[in-house]
Amino acid sequence: MLENLSNYEPNIVGISVHSAIVEPDTVTIARKIKERNSNTKVVLGGYHPTGEIIEYDRGNLNRTLLHSDDVDFVVYGEGEETFLALSKDLENGNNGENVMGIALKNNGELIVNPRRQRTDFRSLPWPSRYKEILKSSRCAPLAYPSPNNQRAAAQISGSRGCPYNCDFCSSMTVWPVETKTKFGRYKGEKVVQYRDPSDFVDEMQWLQDEHGVNYFTLTDLTFNFDQEFAVSVSEEIRRRGVGHRPNGRNDIGWFAYATTDKTVKNPDVIEKMAEAGCTRVGIGLESLHSGILEEHKPNNSYENERESLQIVESQGIMNRSYLIVGWPDETSEMFDETQDILLSGELPIDQLRIAFVVPFLGTRLYEKYKNRLLTRDWRKYSGDFPVVRNDNMTDEEMKDKVKNMLKSFYESNSYRDHVKNKVGRFPHLRESFGYWQEYLQKREIIEESHELI
Repeated sequence: MLENLSNYEPNIVGISVHSAIVEPDTVTIARKIKERNSNTKVVLGGYHPTGEIIEYDRGNLNRTLLHSDDVDFVVYGEGEETFLALSKDLENGNNGENVMGIALKNNGELIVNPRRQRTDFRSLPWPSRYKEILKSSRCAPLAYPSPNNQRAAAQISGSRGCPYNCDFCSSMTVWPVETKTKFGRYKGEKVVQYRDPSDFVDEMQWLQDEHGVNYFTLTDLTFNFDQEFAVSVSEEIRRRGVGHRPNGRNDIGWFAYATTDKTVKNPDVIEKMAEAGCTRVGIGLESLHSGILEEHKPNNSYENERESLQIVESQGIMNRSYLIVGWPDETSEMFDETQDILLSGELPIDQLRIAFVVPFLGTRLYEKYKNRLLTRDWRKYSGDFPVVRNDNMTDEEMKDKVKNMLKSFYESNSYRDHVKNKVGRFPHLRESFGYWQEYLQKREIIEESHELI
């Protein structure tokens, strides 16, 4: 990457910092850019820098990435219009101090300009795509087509924002409803903005025809929230033949996030998605305990979780289900209860992601748990490590609990029976689960001798 910068000799370099865990690498890259050319302006954007600005405003953070000598600007919130405005301002010989939506330094002092209004998502052009990157991209480890049958994989977005405003999620830091700070008042016109379904499928078809993409990851935070949008996209995909049931040599597949309450309320939407080639969904269960759900995700319930998974299962769609553990008042007994439910086979889960609770910068959860943090080493804010003090267990005890929970789940008779039953009903998924089995064995999550199919 740095060699390419030398070839281009850019005046400005933008770095997307999507998560706290990449902050150390970001600092290293920024430093090396400045070492090559101290006049190159380094601009950061994304969830983490945006969260830093919010926490700086709240008085919870004294130092941000912008305080580094190697970082010149931070774009907070949506970046397209702000980064373009900053680039033009610098090109005209100015210093960016009048550009909305950015933070900058002035004699060592952090200056935060008023937030820019939400971008009209429909007005944005399609993102640039590079064939050499797409053809080497794969979605793994559990997907259809399986990674070894994917010709190219791409991300694509049909909407921006999320209506649920969960206290642990960073989406509202970038796409808030309304924010009032000492830097000014920001009012979002719409919580979620949608593209025209035809334009969305135009891009999908172009990626398939021009770049050979046969696996798509939809980045929409709640694809099935708006029933009309989800159905329109699915029907347009089917009408054009871009996506279809996996029964031919031109098979493609796509992944989307589905919210439990809407899945239960509108199961026909899931059927439409399946008919249009949706082969995998992500479902945020978050917890199997009613008390935790009521506090952190009130639109959810265990009954919704179970029914939504069953609806997805009935269509032969694979799921990746997400659980959050390690809440401050969570007990060892609650961990055990979660494990018992998972082992019971009540929930037809294909792939399970168990993450420790992470109070990301800028979220309400960070404000709530800022005095309970075990570490501020951002590299551990991945969900793989406990970073919040628990009142009942040590961090090592919690890590052991999660490790045992995953191993017990994937080696259980109920999970093996589930996989065999699913492959028996939907034979095209055999190779996908075969790849998944090898992955679990290589990661030593299950024994080398343990077979799922």
